[in-house]
Amino acid sequence: MLLSQIEKEGKAILKDVYFVVFESDEKKLWQDAIHSMHSHIAVLEVKARESSGKNQDDATDHIRNLWAWQAARREMCRRYGNKFILPTLL
Repeated sequence: MLLSQIEKEGKAILKDVYFVVFESDEKKLWQDAIHSMHSHIAVLEVKARESSGKNQDDATDHIRNLWAWQAARREMCRRYGNKFILPTLL
């Protein structure tokens, strides 16, 4: 998978899932969004680990999902990290 495609999917996740956050200046909402993103990524990491070696198609899907969510997190932190996000959450 190309890096540009992963980045594109990550930006789509931000638009689809976190669009409400982008319209808010509430710091707590931003911190909660990053926390939920970290939790979702942790679950995807476990799924990718568990499926590797069992079913290659499932493993590939989980890894692709994981990469897209990690790209979304990078983009959110890059764009808005200094303004709203605590350094400990990055």
